Amino acid sequence: MTEDPDWDIEAIRRGEIKNLAEADLTETNLADADLAEADLQRACLREADLRGANLSNATLTKADLQSAILTDADLRDADIQLANLPVVDLSNADLAHTDLSTASLVDAGLHDVNLSDSDLTSAKLIDTDLQGANLARVNLDDADLTGSNLQEANLRRAKVSMATTGVTVEFDT
Repeated sequence: MTEDPDWDIEAIRRGEIKNLAEADLTETNLADADLAEADLQRACLREADLRGANLSNATLTKADLQSAILTDADLRDADIQLANLPVVDLSNADLAHTDLSTASLVDAGLHDVNLSDSDLTSAKLIDTDLQGANLARVNLDDADLTGSNLQEANLRRAKVSMATTGVTVEFDT
């Protein structure tokens, strides 16, 4: 990780700095930041406050977002492959058309999240709160949903081939 105490956090929040690959932004307040199309590959955003942030079309491949707060964030069309997102709070966030394949979302809060048309192939969603989530047309092939709460989740046309659920799931077609 790049540890740079001289980051201009306000410039980052305004969207003036887009290359944040490998940046260490641990515990940084980036609430309502404009990070659209930002390169955050391998960035450390542990416990960062990203409430209401615009991360649409951002690249977060292999980023560490453990315990980050992303409630009401816009992550549409973001690339979040192989990211580490345990205990992250994504409640009410918009992740439509997002690539979360092989991401780790263990014990994450995804209550009322929009994941429509997203790719969660081989994602780890163990003990994740997906209550009321929009999972329409989501690819959950080989995903691990063991212990996850799927109450009132919209799973219309979701692809769940070989997914591990540990629960009985009924799908509305």
